[in-house]
Amino acid sequence: MFKYISRHGVSVRKVNILMVIIAGFISIALFVAMQYTSHLFSETLTLTRQMVGWSRSAYDMQDASDYLTEQIRSFVVSGDRLYLDNYFEEANVTMRREKALKNLSEYHGKNDAYNSLAGAMTESVSLMDLEYHAAKLAAIGYGYDESELPEEVRNVSLSSSELLLSDSEKRSKAEELLFGESYRHQKDLIADHMQSCLSQLSSSLEDEQNAIFEQLERQVFLEHLLTFLLIGVMLVIVAFVSSQVLVPLKQAVDFVRRDQDIPLTGAYELRFLEKNYNVMYQMNREKKEKLVYEASHDKLTGLYNRRGYEFLLDNLDIETSAILMVDLDKFKDVNDTFGHDIGDKVIIRVANSLRKNFGEEAYICRLGGDEFVVIMLKTGKKDRDTIEKKVGRINERLQRKKNEVPPVSISVGVTFGQMGKTMESIFKEADIALYQAKDRGRSGICFYREA
Repeated sequence: MFKYISRHGVSVRKVNILMVIIAGFISIALFVAMQYTSHLFSETLTLTRQMVGWSRSAYDMQDASDYLTEQIRSFVVSGDRLYLDNYFEEANVTMRREKALKNLSEYHGKNDAYNSLAGAMTESVSLMDLEYHAAKLAAIGYGYDESELPEEVRNVSLSSSELLLSDSEKRSKAEELLFGESYRHQKDLIADHMQSCLSQLSSSLEDEQNAIFEQLERQVFLEHLLTFLLIGVMLVIVAFVSSQVLVPLKQAVDFVRRDQDIPLTGAYELRFLEKNYNVMYQMNREKKEKLVYEASHDKLTGLYNRRGYEFLLDNLDIETSAILMVDLDKFKDVNDTFGHDIGDKVIIRVANSLRKNFGEEAYICRLGGDEFVVIMLKTGKKDRDTIEKKVGRINERLQRKKNEVPPVSISVGVTFGQMGKTMESIFKEADIALYQAKDRGRSGICFYREA
């Protein structure tokens, strides 16, 4: 398996599908976890609100019981009928105690807290019999007509000894009933039931909140884990794309620029493209070499002709090259003096000298007659001394007579390509430099900057 991957590469499509599936599952799991976390939060909020409602119901029971005690005591002490009416308004109309008990039963169920509140209700109702009795004594003591009293008070039967009491004694007896030890004891029982109810509610809330908080902690941990996993998947995708696509693609571009075969690296799809490119590159190079040699080379010298020269201009990176315009000095005189056959041999000798000194690192063209162009790739101003030395060696050799070939010399104009320069401006600069070299006495070299 690993040998196959090493040889053929990993498929971007398969890795992409796998990563999308993994990321999809993680995203779905994260979404579900977030939804459940929201549910737990809502549950916590609902529970808190319910606790507030339960506590309010318990306090309503306590408030209503205390309110009844306050109103009935005020009536007994002052004899004001308003207090008695307020008492029965609360007991028979407002009925906060009954509503509180009903609310707690609906929202919390009949559990220990409900039982405690029900116990408080039982004690409060039991206490009302004593309050009715006190109200009857006080009402008679204050001279109220019994027929005008509430039914609950009218139905109270006084003992014969209580009936024999004077009005003031009846009122005192009523106060004794409501402020005595027995009454306070029952009020304490009601308070104890109320406190027990609140404690149980608080304990229940705390237990439920703790359970929810534990679930929330687990959910938060799960969400963090899923988030880190999702980030990990994204990083794996980025690393895979970088190592298997971007870096090999950049390297492939570099090899293409260097006009070389591309090494088979990276993902399967990229290797497929690289293989096909290499095949087309080899076929194209062979075809190009054949066509260029047949149609783009000068028959006399074997150098590129004008057609080859134009092909090179369309395909080479002239902006990073040095352009040398080469011209034989007084070639017309050679032809006129020695004839065209000797002139051809002079041309061949110059071509061989250019090829020998520049051939491995440059393209050499014969545009016609005694006009040559040398295109040196990847060459800049730093190579100026090298170019001067090569031209010097060529002129030194050409000025020595060889067999029947007379001595000659060449003049060279040089310019360097640059980003942003047009082809026309580059060759115009080289041409200007060539004429400058001829003006300086021929048999030499001139760079455009100097011109």
